[in-house]
Amino acid sequence: IKLGILRAGEKNPVDLEVTRDWIMLESVIGHHRKADYTWDYLLDEKTGIGYVRLLEFSGTSAVDLKRILGDLNDRGMKGLVLDLRFNPGGLLRTAIQVADLFVEDGVIVTIKSRSLPDRNSKATGTGRNSKFPMTCLINEHSASGSEILAACLQDHKRARIIGERSYGKGTVAGLFEFSPSKGIFTVSNASFWRPNGKNLNRFTTKGGEDEDWGVKPDEGFHVQLTNQERLDLYQHLLKSEHIVRQADAKADPFRDRQLEKAVEYLRGQVK
Repeated sequence: IKLGILRAGEKNPVDLEVTRDWIMLESVIGHHRKADYTWDYLLDEKTGIGYVRLLEFSGTSAVDLKRILGDLNDRGMKGLVLDLRFNPGGLLRTAIQVADLFVEDGVIVTIKSRSLPDRNSKATGTGRNSKFPMTCLINEHSASGSEILAACLQDHKRARIIGERSYGKGTVAGLFEFSPSKGIFTVSNASFWRPNGKNLNRFTTKGGEDEDWGVKPDEGFHVQLTNQERLDLYQHLLKSEHIVRQADAKADPFRDRQLEKAVEYLRGQVK
């Protein structure tokens, strides 16, 4: 395809030829971009605190995260911030694979359905990232796979959960084929439960604050935002994903109170 691109500072369009192809969108990103526009996953080089944000649980998320954690360990990482804010979920198997990277043994999640026996997904013991201190950021838009991962980390006391209570989506969607068109439809046909046996799904309860659903931050680590603060945070995180020419890059004065709380805790643990 030939594209005519009109750039700032140019009088006439620049013709570029590009080839159609499948583009794999990244789901594991860092805190900021380096000069070559690749992600830097080390938030604080002095104290060795890493930062990884999962946008969703795609088919490549676990593999990508495993590689990134290996690089961070090689760089001397001493603590990690795992950011699941605004993560709506994704593939169930990927959420389980990611949790398996951080816990050594025990149940990751339990799947319950109406007509089948309960299924426990357990850690395989192959995780190599269970020693350094860790925090996990969640908010009310962290749902489904995010809640599986956060609940697992919390129940196994693997990470401090910081931020706001999660969304409370505890259902599993199955894919079913129907004839004669060979179409496929999806329907919720099971629910997932925390390692400690408690409920995650808000919609099987009255949604009260005192009921068991979703994932709550650990005691003393609840950082509630106003609706405007949450919108500003979303726009800040979205802006950080953009690739901007170094000449056009501007300092962002935004203050992320939830991230500050996570870094403060990790610095204390590293000391």
